[in-house]
Parts: sequence; C-alpha cells; structure tokens
Amino acid sequence: MQVKDISIEYFKKTIPFSKDYLEFVKNQKLNHHETQNNNYDYDEPNKELLDLTLKQLDPFFKEVGIYLGYKKYGLVKAWIQHYEKGHFHDLHTHESIKDFYSFSYIIDCTEDSSHLNLYNPGYPYLSYYAKKIKPEIGLCTLFPCFLPHSVDPNKDNVRLIVSGNIKWQK
Repeated sequence: MQVKDISIEYFKKTIPFSKDYLEFVKNQKLNHHETQNNNYDYDEPNKELLDLTLKQLDPFFKEVGIYLGYKKYGLVKAWIQHYEKGHFHDLHTHESIKDFYSFSYIIDCTEDSSHLNLYNPGYPYLSYYAKKIKPEIGLCTLFPCFLPHSVDPNKDNVRLIVSGNIKWQK
C-alpha cells in the first residue's frame, strides 16, 4: 500500500481481480450518456456488483481502515463507468461527510486512457494542485468523498472502471 498526499491523504494499491469479476463487469448493461456510459442508479444499489466488488477490495479497505483508525466499513454504492474516446467526467465531489470515502478501481485501460485527477479540498476557490493518477489495470484509488476529482477527455475506447463509496465506522 502506498500512502499519497495532496493536502489530504489518498491511498492506492494494485489489486488483481478474478476472471469472474472481470466477466461480470464487462457484461453489465450500461446506460449511454454524452460524457460516459455507466450503470449508476440513484435509487437501488446493484447488490451483486456490491458483493463482488467487496470480495475484490475488502483486504485493501480493511488495511486503509486500520491505518485511519476505523474498525469497520460498509460499501454504500458501486457502479461501472466505461469511457469511449472523448468521454470525460467533470470536476465533482460525492458526499461532504468526513467518514465517507470514494474509490476508483481500474478494470481495463490502455496507455491512452485518461488519468484520474485529484484536487485540493476547496478547489477551484482556494488553491490549485492536481495529482494525476495514471490508470493501470487493477489499480484501486481510495480518497475522501469531499475531495474534488475529475477525468479528462479520454483518448481510447477502453477505459473501464468500477467506482463507489464506502462509509467508515469507529
């Protein structure tokens, strides 16, 4: 595990995934949007995706939780995003709650796939610093939900990720 710092810590680790997980993710029906394809559902989380993702990432989440002083966590939501050429994700945050973290788990990518950009809290109003995280198959990046982040326009048709949110508990 590597601990990274902008002005706030984020974590990243390469975690191999099973062939079953890869097949499940690649075979999910995604909704086409102008900036990306995804299966984000505002109402009901995809229970099977949550369970399978938890199997893949649980040791990493536990490792980070111990480092941060948390005893347990819950996977609140997970969704799949596929980026075709020109697709992007505007600057955004998820929750503004201290004990919520977001993750990005790279399932497929190439050298031309877009980076994940993490910015200082308060950006663009306070200060500018962006950390560009180069995609690599199996890389999971975990960061506080309130951290502004984005994905620049993609240069291939391959970038595939599973994203989600977890809630820590003391």
